[in-house]
Formats: sequence, C-alpha cells, structure tokens
Amino acid sequence: MKGDARFRPQDRIRKRSEYQVIYDRGQRIPSGSFVLFVLRNASGRPRLGITATRRIGSRTWTSW
Repeated sequence: MKGDARFRPQDRIRKRSEYQVIYDRGQRIPSGSFVLFVLRNASGRPRLGITATRRIGSRTWTSW
C-alpha cells in the first residue's frame, strides 16, 4: 500500500484492555458477517483492531 493507506503500529489496537474499553463504551454496529465497534478517541486519529471469535474457526476459510 502506498501513502497513508496503512495503519502505523501506533494506530493499531493491540492490548486486551484497549479492546475492553471499546467493547464497554463504544457503539456496536452489527453487519451480516461481522460486528463493528466504534469509539471516538482523544487523538482524533483513527485506530484499527481486528478480532475473530473462536466460534468462527476454520469454517470461514473453507466456505469461500
């Protein structure tokens, strides 16, 4: 990817405690295949974190 199209390490959500705050205080937006959690932050920069439940497992990959 070129330019600012990627998330730098400091813009990625990695810690369990950060995810927990987002789950507890953020807005939950369900979609067909996933759930999006959104929470504004003080920095004004977007941050990204991706998680998958154990329930999904390898079934997802075999159904493509």
